[in-house]
Amino acid sequence: YMRRRAPRVPREPAELSKTDVYVGNLSYNVTDEGLAEIFAGTNFVSARIITRSGHSQGYGFVTFATEAEQQAAIAALNGAVVEGRLIKVAAAHVVPPKAEQPADRSEERRVGK
Repeated sequence: YMRRRAPRVPREPAELSKTDVYVGNLSYNVTDEGLAEIFAGTNFVSARIITRSGHSQGYGFVTFATEAEQQAAIAALNGAVVEGRLIKVAAAHVVPPKAEQPADRSEERRVGK
């Protein structure tokens, strides 16, 4: 038999960053340095590829000093072709910090017995 999943809790609309951009549909060969080269014509502060276990996940984030620089980069590079792929450049979503995890109750049960 199959278990039924609980319905997802609707999320509130995410706030958009005023200085960070998301860069998606990147080749897995693009490194932090390669991402910086893509944005070389802009005035960016930092560029980083997201990796898991040392391998690129195909997207990254670039940070700018001002909202005007961010918007100019989005206008200039969204839809550009990099290594044969049409990249997506958009304002990044602001991710709120995670709430603290509840205490591990298994320790309490062991101690209480």
